Amino acid sequence: MGAVIWKRIDADRWMGDDGGRPLGEIVEADPHRFLLRNEAGAEIGSYLTLRDAQRGLLAERPAPPADVRTETAPRREDVLDIDQIGPDLARVRVDLHTVGFVRKVGRVHVALGGPTLHLAVEEGQFYFFADAVRCLRSLKREY
Repeated sequence: MGAVIWKRIDADRWMGDDGGRPLGEIVEADPHRFLLRNEAGAEIGSYLTLRDAQRGLLAERPAPPADVRTETAPRREDVLDIDQIGPDLARVRVDLHTVGFVRKVGRVHVALGGPTLHLAVEEGQFYFFADAVRCLRSLKREY
């Protein structure tokens, strides 16, 4: 089971994806309640914070087949938070720590690694947003 990429699809909706397979969505019902829906659209939970809802969706995802080896301890890097902070700029966080930013410049998505935008360094340029996010996730630097 790989990392889950969260994409904001509306002002109050997020979609979870773990490598091409949609897991479900989180809908902000009000400022203090987030509804969790599976990929079929059925409501499977209600949470007080977005982070709790993300973790709830991870707990609901199906187990891998028995012949696939999995890690024994859960990785802390399983949840990525992607916040759109401008019309062409997104912040990427792993476990509440900012690892970088993705800026859209024309048709290209530029991955900028660093804890703050003014200190970020270009790590690569990609045609797809998800590839830029994966690049930032794979950075071995500790910010």
